[in-house]
Amino acid sequence: MERSLRKTSRVEAAEEARRLSEEKYKIIFENANDLIVYISSDGRFIEVNWKLEDIFGYRRADFVGKHYSEVGVLGPGDLERAMQELRNTVSGRPPEILEFQVRRKDGIAAFVEVNSRPIQKDGEITGSILIVRDITQRKKAEEEGLVHCSANTSEELVFICNCCSCHCGILGTAKRVSHASEILTSGYIALVDPELCSVCETCTDRCPVSAISMDDAAIVDAEQCIGCSLCVSTCPTGAIGLMAKPGTKIPPKTLPDLEAAMRRK
Repeated sequence: MERSLRKTSRVEAAEEARRLSEEKYKIIFENANDLIVYISSDGRFIEVNWKLEDIFGYRRADFVGKHYSEVGVLGPGDLERAMQELRNTVSGRPPEILEFQVRRKDGIAAFVEVNSRPIQKDGEITGSILIVRDITQRKKAEEEGLVHCSANTSEELVFICNCCSCHCGILGTAKRVSHASEILTSGYIALVDPELCSVCETCTDRCPVSAISMDDAAIVDAEQCIGCSLCVSTCPTGAIGLMAKPGTKIPPKTLPDLEAAMRRK
């Protein structure tokens, strides 16, 4: 009898843990600021949260049960990329973060960033969960040559903004010094493939801190490059990419520490 009671207690505890886990998932799913999509291994929408209407203008009923090729938000090229990413995810390959241009229900174009992860049941991949973020405003800021930045401090957040070196005091200072990477640290640096560089000088015009010069190909000053990616997003030949910067320094702790770093000669 005692053994039976202990077994019953374990079963009840496991059931309660499962119920709490489902409740937590539901709370996260319904209150996330990003669109969350549960898609089957054959590409059909199983479940979507409320952000679908916010980003795309569609109701949940417009998507659930349909194959993603039927909803008409992706162009032919992006549709094939999405299909390939789903095949990769289902086959167990490491997922990638992808950007897509999408079409809203009202016909207006938008840009999204999609991060996918496989869903497993009994050790078998049964589908994928997608985190879809609206990056339309970010893309517009990039087109205008604005840098996404914040106070580059490790222990306090003073501001977040999109700036240019003409009007921003920090970016303006970074442009005038020879060690901008210590003032504004992204942890990345621009890397140029000289074989692909067409010497068009788009990157030199776009760089907010004058970290790129031109010879037979674009040359990046490692001490000056802040890894903002403005050169990457507009390179017509895809010759520039970002790479993680080895030995990235931890940003100054506070705003006074940052100001002291900016005065360093």
